[in-house]
Amino acid sequence: MSEFFFVIKTAALTLVILLLLQIKVSNQTLEQRSLTWMHESTSIGALRGVADGASLVIDNTTTWIQHFFEKQFSAKKKDNSAELQHRRKQRERAWKNEVGSPDSSDDPDPD
Repeated sequence: MSEFFFVIKTAALTLVILLLLQIKVSNQTLEQRSLTWMHESTSIGALRGVADGASLVIDNTTTWIQHFFEKQFSAKKKDNSAELQHRRKQRERAWKNEVGSPDSSDDPDPD
């Protein structure tokens, strides 16, 4: 029964926080102000860099594992390193384009 009351109390607290965030202060709600602050924060840039690095590590690791398994267990021991290099360069170009161009979903609402 205590789990049920925990869920009810958490839902009530969430509702109260959501209602408080809708308070307008000089033509902007507190929610809009907090989102603007988060988008302009320097720590967000650092977190994006960490996320980009983590996704690159995951991508490189999966490519390495795939190459390892193909090399170890493939009936055809053909060398497809040129194809892997081509795919890696394509992913790198796509990543550079994504990082270089501003994402419209990251921009705060101008209204």
